[in-house]
Amino acid sequence: MSGSQQRSVAFPSGGSLALLTDLYQLTMACGYWKAGTADREAVFHLTFRRAPFGGGYAIAAGIEPAMAYLRGLSGKAFDVEFLRLMIRHHQGGKDMAEYGAEHAALPAVRDLARSIVQSQTAETTLMAQMLTDRGGTPLPTP
Repeated sequence: MSGSQQRSVAFPSGGSLALLTDLYQLTMACGYWKAGTADREAVFHLTFRRAPFGGGYAIAAGIEPAMAYLRGLSGKAFDVEFLRLMIRHHQGGKDMAEYGAEHAALPAVRDLARSIVQSQTAETTLMAQMLTDRGGTPLPTP
């Protein structure tokens, strides 16, 4: 990227982002370097569909820099990125709700989960159309 195209995200306290780097990012960076493509921009997504390693939760580190990134966008660029991230968020919520609809002990929780599946599906469909109308494409499948 040229200097005029570079994006930067500041750490909320003004400090270094180095401690937010994990082994995955370092491994990917090494792979890009070995492939001779280290000068190309790479993106590590802030969202995922399922908690890794069979876990029941995940820690959402890095949300503040992500919000800072979104706050730096406006107009169509903001709309596209917002829709891309919200679609991924809703896909994860739908997966969780589908599991809840099958495994919840209380009928009221199962009913709520089924309702969430319906609303997440409708909202995701609407957002996908809005994204397409704005020339955007969904995030790659994780």
